[in-house]
Amino acid sequence: MTADAVGDVTIHSFLGPSLNTGTYVIESSASVVVVDTGYRSGDPETFRAAVDALDKPIATVLITHDHPDHVGGLNTAFADAPVATTAAVADLIDAGDRDIEILEGPFMIDGIEYVADEYLDVEARAQMVVTLPDHDAIFTGDLVFNETHLFLTPHLDRWISILEELQLDSPSRVYPGHGPPDDPSVYAATIEYLLTARAELASASSGEEYTAAMIDAYPDWEEPSLIEFYPRALLSQPAPPTTER
Repeated sequence: MTADAVGDVTIHSFLGPSLNTGTYVIESSASVVVVDTGYRSGDPETFRAAVDALDKPIATVLITHDHPDHVGGLNTAFADAPVATTAAVADLIDAGDRDIEILEGPFMIDGIEYVADEYLDVEARAQMVVTLPDHDAIFTGDLVFNETHLFLTPHLDRWISILEELQLDSPSRVYPGHGPPDDPSVYAATIEYLLTARAELASASSGEEYTAAMIDAYPDWEEPSLIEFYPRALLSQPAPPTTER
């Protein structure tokens, strides 16, 4: 893990070997808060060992969304930890026999203020974004990817609109769902990728053609396998109606 000291907290970043997935630990004076748990096999156990090495109790595990690369370790490596997320995300995840604390707006852990916001029908059906307003930090989940190919859905226009909104008043420390932490320039880079994807989807005649075009446009970005999940569906179906956040 890498560490970023921000006032009275230290934010630890763990970039998993599977899909370049970002998981995080917010360490305060008496406890740690975990953000997501990594992919099913290998990542969660390695991440949990790094968390335990901090030698502080886990106050809660915050789950940004239900995709298996973010929630895969919840009932294995982190089966003993409390869980919290927004109402819509909670409806989509399995926390075993544990209760899920439902978050909305500001909440406090170990004297640190957090703010939870929920977005529906973007990269995932429901996505929680967590901000630490006093520590200039935001955990975007999969709304933001950093130098990693995006997992696309039909809601590209809505996704772009939300990113444009977030970048207007973003904290300076951005912790994305995939790729390393960065500054707010990652919003523009993610928007540019989505605009490129939209243009290539409009002109491509097949999923293979679209995939090749995106690799050619972003040859140095990680995890090209993520491109191939949805191109056929995106090429053949109109975008469904969205649910407002």
